[in-house]
Amino acid sequence: MAVTMLVTQALNELKTLDGRITKAINDGIFVAGAKASDKNVLPGMSKEDFNTDAVASKKSVDDLIKWREKVKAAVVASNAVTFVADLNMTGQNNVRVEQAVKDLVNTAYASGGSKDKSKSYSEDDYNAIAVPYKKAHEWELIDPLDIKKTIDALEEEIRDFESKVDSALQISNCTTTITIEE
Repeated sequence: MAVTMLVTQALNELKTLDGRITKAINDGIFVAGAKASDKNVLPGMSKEDFNTDAVASKKSVDDLIKWREKVKAAVVASNAVTFVADLNMTGQNNVRVEQAVKDLVNTAYASGGSKDKSKSYSEDDYNAIAVPYKKAHEWELIDPLDIKKTIDALEEEIRDFESKVDSALQISNCTTTITIEE
C-alpha cells in the first residue's frame, strides 16, 4: 500500500518519527537477567512472555526506523529536483554549488597570524624583549587581492543563495506531493 502526502507533511512526519523512535527505544526492555531456575524474568512476566515482548519491541523500533528512512528518501528525492527559478538550478545542484562556495570561504583566509596572550609580562619587560624581537621576526599578511572583501562578498552571496533556495523549497514542499510505499 502506498501513502501520498505533501512534502511539508512528510517533514512533520519525520519530526514525529524521531520522537516515536526515541520513545520506543527508551520504553523497550530488550534484555533482562534472571536465574536459570526461575520461571519469571520480571514479577508476573514469564520468560516466554518477556521474549515475545522484547522481539515485538525491537520489531516496532525497526519498523519506525525503516519508515523514517523511506519518508526521508522521498523528501530528499523531491527536493533534489525542485527547480529554483532565480538561480536556474535544481535543488541537487544548489547543494553542490553552496558546498563548493562554503569550502572556498572556509579556506581562503585561514593563514593569518596570532599572538599568544596566555602569559603576562610587565610593560618594561615587554618593551625590552618583545618589541625588538617582534620587529625582527613578525610576519605580516600580504593581501594584494584584498581577499577579505572577496570573502565578505561571497558570504553575502551565500546568504542570498540560501534564502532563495529555502524559499523555493518551502513553496515546493507545500505544493508537491510524494508517494511512499509502505
